[in-house]
Amino acid sequence: MRIYRWLCITSAVVVSIVGVGGISLGIQDRRWPLAIISAAVVFLSWYAFYRVEKGAVTLSVMCTGFVCLFILARLYERGRFVIDHGGWERADGYGSPLAFLLGLITELFWLAFFLITTMWGLRIRLSAEDERAQAGTASTCEPNGRP
Repeated sequence: MRIYRWLCITSAVVVSIVGVGGISLGIQDRRWPLAIISAAVVFLSWYAFYRVEKGAVTLSVMCTGFVCLFILARLYERGRFVIDHGGWERADGYGSPLAFLLGLITELFWLAFFLITTMWGLRIRLSAEDERAQAGTASTCEPNGRP
């Protein structure tokens, strides 16, 4: 649990540093989807850490998994761009293949980090369920015997 807590706080701090830049850039350039998505990712990262501190690992795992979905959606957009334009830049030469590659590497790094965090949280969650099942307390009934 200590490693998962450390992963959550590390992701929250690092994502906050990057996310504040995304929020300010989105507001400054009036790119509202960037600002909203950056704010949502920062919020979800801190909420995941908050839920771990309260002992609710399931909600924390859901938050980190949702951040993974944001990153996967962005990677899908990059893949569609390559398929549509036949390369890492548009046909008119606008764009930089190096910037495309660096962005891709950065997104893959973030995806790997959040996937590790999510998988570690799932491992903790499943091991806790396993312990409850072995102890005989994994019941779907209330104490009065009703489901």
